[in-house]
Formats: sequence, C-alpha cells, structure tokens
Amino acid sequence: LPFWDRRLEIIIPTHPDADHLHGIVSIMKHYQIGEVWTQGALKDSQLFKDFYHQLQLLLKQGTHLTFVKQ
Repeated sequence: LPFWDRRLEIIIPTHPDADHLHGIVSIMKHYQIGEVWTQGALKDSQLFKDFYHQLQLLLKQGTHLTFVKQ
C-alpha cells in the first residue's frame, strides 16, 4: 500500500478480542474504509467500545456494514 493511499476497500475484524481489535481501531482512525464485515459479537471492554465508536463514525461517512456468518 503506497504511503499516500489512505483507502481500504474492506476490513474484517474476526472477533472482538484485543489481539484483533487493537490494530483495527487504529486503521479505522487513519484510513477511509469502504466496508466492514463483522460477525456481530459484542464484548464489554474499553477497546470494543473504541471499536464501536469508530465504526459509528465510519457509518456516518458512508462505510457499508455487513454481518457475516460462518
């Protein structure tokens, strides 16, 4: 990805554990995201709250949200 390209077509956080969300939240803050695919699992942690907040901001900017199943 070139340093000047700040758009990702899709991100897929597979589950809401810290080892998967920590990097995703940072990406959500610094890149334009076309789509987010998630299975919809919830977690009661500050990191998940940060993820959810960033997701709400992205949805307002036109990011498409898709819930997926196995």
